[in-house]
Amino acid sequence: MSDAAYRRLPEPHAAAFDVRGWLADLGRCPRDGVQYVSEIEHSGVLTVTYQWPDDIARVRLKRVGERAESGWQLTAEIGDVVEQLFVRAGTRLLWH
Repeated sequence: MSDAAYRRLPEPHAAAFDVRGWLADLGRCPRDGVQYVSEIEHSGVLTVTYQWPDDIARVRLKRVGERAESGWQLTAEIGDVVEQLFVRAGTRLLWH
């Protein structure tokens, strides 16, 4: 099974997106093991840091677009793994 098939990607019209669940899928660890550490905003980019026993992850959130197709670009970095996805504006992001 490919990594993309293994992970749960956001539904196009979902009301909420579970960031910790996404990271758990990427890191192949239990969701409860992914712990929120901190967040910082710089130049319009929010960076949220998480940890679990074997790794540290950073998620960067950046606004993209200005009209109906606008939303958020999320970039997750876990070690050498980098994955990006797009979440529509109005989607509630579940960070904790």
